[in-house]
Amino acid sequence: MRKFLTENIKLFSQLLFKETWIEVYCTRVEEKYNIFLKLFAYYFEQAFPKTLITKTNTKKNNWLTDELKTKRVEIIELTKEFRKTKSINIKNLLKQENDKYKKELNQAKTEYFQGRIDNSSNVQKTVWRIINSEVGEKGKPHLEDIVLNVGTHNILDPKLISNLFNDYFVNVVADMNVNDTGHIVNVIPDIVHNDNLVIQPKFSLRPIEDREVEKVIDLLKNKN
Repeated sequence: MRKFLTENIKLFSQLLFKETWIEVYCTRVEEKYNIFLKLFAYYFEQAFPKTLITKTNTKKNNWLTDELKTKRVEIIELTKEFRKTKSINIKNLLKQENDKYKKELNQAKTEYFQGRIDNSSNVQKTVWRIINSEVGEKGKPHLEDIVLNVGTHNILDPKLISNLFNDYFVNVVADMNVNDTGHIVNVIPDIVHNDNLVIQPKFSLRPIEDREVEKVIDLLKNKN
């Protein structure tokens, strides 16, 4: 990104004003434009340099109260003091304050999420929004990159791949050949590829209850 502020424009004008353009005058006609453009671009870069802009995470933690923010600052200062003094007393105090802060933070977070759920007109949708906001997209697999090789076929459809694995593990025990000694022999998965296969749903979701929501909230990891 380039900044075209008043001071940048002023600097650009000064640089152009001080240039004598002798190099342009003294060169051959067919080279004049290239020399001029070279000088002009040089001064342009000097006056309007590119700057790197870093995007910051603007996500606001609404459960973080002013009291908790103050305690966090106190813990940071206490940590700095311990690093300087290496005092055992400060170390023990720091541990106590840190444990207390985490407990209060988790409690505030739980109450905040519970309030959102209690005031929601669509509990299931709100719960999933909370889960997605906490878990995020990190570590999410790229299903489009998965390829399953079955015999001479390469299967790319994620739903078909999931159902093939599901069918295999559901039926694997029944398909096993067991000899007289009780050992498994010739266990070969029989997976048939069919381009016209109609994928049937393997599971369904059911409505959730309040106590299940509370369990989900308790399992949410603290990011602070």
